[in-house]
Amino acid sequence: MTGVRAYNGFFTTTVAVDYLYGLGGVIIGTMLGTYIFKHIPNRIFRYIVYAYICISGVIILMTN
Repeated sequence: MTGVRAYNGFFTTTVAVDYLYGLGGVIIGTMLGTYIFKHIPNRIFRYIVYAYICISGVIILMTN
């Protein structure tokens, strides 16, 4: 698929550089998330997840 995009001119050096920046962000985010997940108690983590789900639900209800 990437070969076809490169052949058609959609995969340029700008796209490749932006892809690498995005990949770096994903790696840093994964490492940071793993560190935080190992050091946060399960109860606090559960409250954070519930709060995130609640806030996301309210936002969806308000925007639609």
